[in-house]
Amino acid sequence: MGTVTEINLSFTGLTGTLQKLDFSSFLNLLRLDLKTNKLSGSVPSNIGLLSKLQFLDLSTNDLNGTLPLSLANLTQVYELDISRNNIVGEIDAHFFPDGTGQSRTGLIGLKHFLLQENQLGGRILEEIGNSKLLTQIARDGNFLTGSIPVSLGNLSSLSIRRVAVNNLQDRFLQILALEQLN
Repeated sequence: MGTVTEINLSFTGLTGTLQKLDFSSFLNLLRLDLKTNKLSGSVPSNIGLLSKLQFLDLSTNDLNGTLPLSLANLTQVYELDISRNNIVGEIDAHFFPDGTGQSRTGLIGLKHFLLQENQLGGRILEEIGNSKLLTQIARDGNFLTGSIPVSLGNLSSLSIRRVAVNNLQDRFLQILALEQLN
C-alpha cells in the first residue's frame, strides 16, 4: 500500500471548504499545494496533524477566519504561503520557536513566511526573530501596527522582507534599519 506524500491541486478551480478534509489520512504528506483556487471558509485546525509537512501553499483563495494555533505543530514546514486571502486576527507568538534553541513546537524550519494581502492586524512580534532559518517574510497589504521588531536584525539569512502598506510606526527609520540587514 502506497502513501501520499504530495497533493498538488493548484490552479484547478477547486471550490468549497477544507473543513471536512480528513488530514489524518495523509500523515506522511510532505507537500500540500492548493494555491489559486476558490476555496473558502477557515483553515481547519486539524491541518496541524500533518507533522511531516514541509511545504504548505494556500495562497490566492478566499480563505477567512484566523490562523489555527495548530499550525505551530508543523515544525518541518519550510514554506508557509497563505497570502492573498481574507485571514484576520493577529499572528500568535506560539507560531515561532521559543528562543531557547530547544524548541519542539513552533515553525522551527520556516524559511519563507508569506502572509501578504490579508486582513491581519496587530504587531509583528519580537518572537519572529527566533526563526533563525527565515530568509523571506512578506506581510505587506495588511493592517499591522507598531514597530518593526529589532529581533529581525538577528536573522542573518533574511534577504527579502516586505512589510509596506501597513500602519507601522517610524517607517522611514525602520526601512533604513532593514536595509542594513543585507
